Amino acid sequence: MKTLKFVLGKVLGGLFAIAAAVLFIGLWKLQMLPTTVVTLIGVLMVLLTALVIVLTWSGRGKVRMTLGIVLAVIGIAVMCVGSFYVWKAVSTLNDISAGDTETVQMGVYMRGDDDRELNAENAGQFQFGILTSMDRQATDSVVEKLNKELKAEIACKEYESPVELVDALLKSDTDAMIVNHAVLQLLEDIPGYSEKLDKIREVFAHSVEIKTENDANGGETVKPDYTSLKDSFAIYISGIDTRGGKVSVKGRSDVNIVAVVNPKTRQILLVNTPRDYYVEISSPQKSLDGKKDKLTHAGLGGPNASRETLSNLYGIDINYYFKVNFGGFKEIVDALDGISVNSEYSFSESVGGKKYSFTKGINQLNGEEALAFCRIRHAFASGDNQRGKNQMAVIKAVIDKAMSPKLLTNYTQILEAVAGSMEMTVPMNVIGDLVSRQLAEGGSWNVVSYSVTGSGGYEKSPAAGGASAYMMFPHQESVDKAKQLIMDLVDGKTVTP
Repeated sequence: MKTLKFVLGKVLGGLFAIAAAVLFIGLWKLQMLPTTVVTLIGVLMVLLTALVIVLTWSGRGKVRMTLGIVLAVIGIAVMCVGSFYVWKAVSTLNDISAGDTETVQMGVYMRGDDDRELNAENAGQFQFGILTSMDRQATDSVVEKLNKELKAEIACKEYESPVELVDALLKSDTDAMIVNHAVLQLLEDIPGYSEKLDKIREVFAHSVEIKTENDANGGETVKPDYTSLKDSFAIYISGIDTRGGKVSVKGRSDVNIVAVVNPKTRQILLVNTPRDYYVEISSPQKSLDGKKDKLTHAGLGGPNASRETLSNLYGIDINYYFKVNFGGFKEIVDALDGISVNSEYSFSESVGGKKYSFTKGINQLNGEEALAFCRIRHAFASGDNQRGKNQMAVIKAVIDKAMSPKLLTNYTQILEAVAGSMEMTVPMNVIGDLVSRQLAEGGSWNVVSYSVTGSGGYEKSPAAGGASAYMMFPHQESVDKAKQLIMDLVDGKTVTP
């Protein structure tokens, strides 16, 4: 019996030391506790490990040995649970950190009234329409895959714009077309093309991973001399709604919010820019870079293109981007057990065949309702302007709820929801610094919002090949006010839009 206790003590003492090391390394990598706190935890773990080893390895004294074993068992259990949560957080943050690739969802489309099948026997007879430059790398990948699977060298004809590509298919100038699904979505804004898209069908789908550039233009040009944000920083928040729920998919952004954060004064300014805002866009595609188009079309070049477009509009260096897929956003709100959103108006509208109603004032919303609240725009006279305000109200509600004890009680559910629906370039040390400040100082943040405005009209869209599309032409005074609010926040002033 004595020998058994001696061996058990040695094993438990060793396991205690390993468990302590695993937990400490996890806390250090997570970077969400102040350095002094992590250091104190490390010192405490060393002392406890030494105590357990002394008690369990000496082999002297029945009470002493028993105390050591009990202390080791309790300590190992506590540290194993702690390590699970800490390393889960580390894993989640690593998962949502943007990689060096983006997903392009490509498709092969044919006319709806063409009942032919695309197969190895007839592929050689098909004429495929493709875009000359837009998504060319992904297009070539699809052509290569078709050649391999169909065992044929398919014939391709190039078109300069998505409008020409679709028209060629519907006029039977081509038998099929290869195009990015997101590019077809932009044609929905072109008068008459929503009906035309109803006349085509997808016969083949393929997701292509494309290496990203840090800058929209590939880093070939010098950035403007942006106004300094000093100790503050800015994040571009992009909201997408993609097939399959994959957040890395490259496409248009329906939510375009710049969050400017001043950690010292604990203020966050959310600036909403409508998706149809007529601005000079940044793009990796030379034929589009520097041209004026609606903001959402910049997203076809990836989130960095949208980030740089907004950087140029507001004259600041937007440091990072944060991309969220709508489907995953719903899960995040549910993981928080819902949110309390303040609505400026009472309104109702059908979304996806279901009617949603909201009252003026505070509304308790689950994930599905919060998503509808963010999407509705036709219920308002100001359309996209009010939708942007509602989106910022939801973001503020999520921030408020995340600062509550729900973040701890629903920890694993929140992490699981975040892991599959977000992508970001915000470094872990920046997140860790904000969390550690919150833990050390407590209290709430002052979150305010502002939306730039404009007037609706029609203008040629370079992304659509020059076709006329609805645009929102900026009210320059509202853009200037947004710039001033940003500078006031950076200078430490209390911001009140």
